[in-house]
Amino acid sequence: MFERALICTDLFDGLHRLVHCVPHLALSGLKQVIFLHSIPVWEQPTLAAVDQAKIDAAKEKLSPALANIPDGMTVIVEISNRRPVDAVREILAHHSIDVILMGNPMRGAVQEKLFGSTSLAIASMTDIPLLIFRPQLLSVYTRDELALRCQHLWKHLLIPYDGSPDAIYLIEQIEKYAQTRAPGSFEQCLLVRVVENISRDPGVTEYRLNDAHRELESVQARLEKLGLQVQSEVRLGTPVLEVLTAAEEDDISAIAVATSHRSNMLEWLAVRRINEDILHQLWFPLLFFSPKG
Repeated sequence: MFERALICTDLFDGLHRLVHCVPHLALSGLKQVIFLHSIPVWEQPTLAAVDQAKIDAAKEKLSPALANIPDGMTVIVEISNRRPVDAVREILAHHSIDVILMGNPMRGAVQEKLFGSTSLAIASMTDIPLLIFRPQLLSVYTRDELALRCQHLWKHLLIPYDGSPDAIYLIEQIEKYAQTRAPGSFEQCLLVRVVENISRDPGVTEYRLNDAHRELESVQARLEKLGLQVQSEVRLGTPVLEVLTAAEEDDISAIAVATSHRSNMLEWLAVRRINEDILHQLWFPLLFFSPKG
C-alpha cells in the first residue's frame, strides 16, 4: 500500500524497536524507510551547543536498522538537532514519503491524548497519511510478534463510513493507494456504517438502515474492483462503541479515518458524548488521512 515510510521515534515510544524488523517491513511493501530521531538544541543545558553524547547514543540505538537490509530496500537513519516538527518538515522537503509512523503520548489535553502534540502539528502541515500507534502496544510485543505486526501494518483495514465528505475522501485515498500496492501488503477491508438509534419510529430507523446498506454496497463494489476482499457491516448504536466492537470482533490491522478539521475528528470519537475512559479502549493503530486545501 505504501512504499516509502518515515518512522519518527523519541526512543521511548516503541517505534525504535522497528530497527530490528526491517526485513519484515519490506514484506509489508515498503521499499524505503527513514528512521528519524530529534534532539533539539533548545533541550540542551547550553542553548548554543548540541549534546554529542546524546547524538552518538541515538545513532547506536538505531544502528541495527542498517545491519540487515533486504535487496531493493533503502534504509536511512537521521538524527536531527531541530524540533521534531521542523525535523519532519525538512525530511519531507528532501524525500518522497508515502506514510509517517508515529506514537501518541498519553498526556496533555483531550486531543493530545488521542494523537500527541507532535502528531497534531505534523497532521496539520501535510496531507501525507499518519499511522499512529500507542507506545504501550508496541512495547509489550516480543520481537517475533513485532516482526509479524510489521508484515501486516495495513493488510486489513477497518473503514468507518458515514457518507460525509471526509469519508468520501478516505475512500478515494484507499483506492489511490490500493492501485499501486505490493502483493500481500493490503488485502482486505471492513466497511462499517453505524446508524444511531435516535428515532422512536421503527419505520424511520428501518429506512435509515436500508439506506445505509445501499450506500455501503456501492462503496464495497468500488473497492472490490481493485481486487480487495471487502466486507460491509451496518450497525445500530453509538458510533464509537460500535466501531470499537467491530474492530475487536474482526481480525483487523488498523482503523482508517480521515478529517479535514481537528474538531471533526474529535466529534467522530464522540469526545463530547461518551466518557473519556472509552477513548482508552482505542488500542488499534490509526491510519489517519487529513486533506489540505
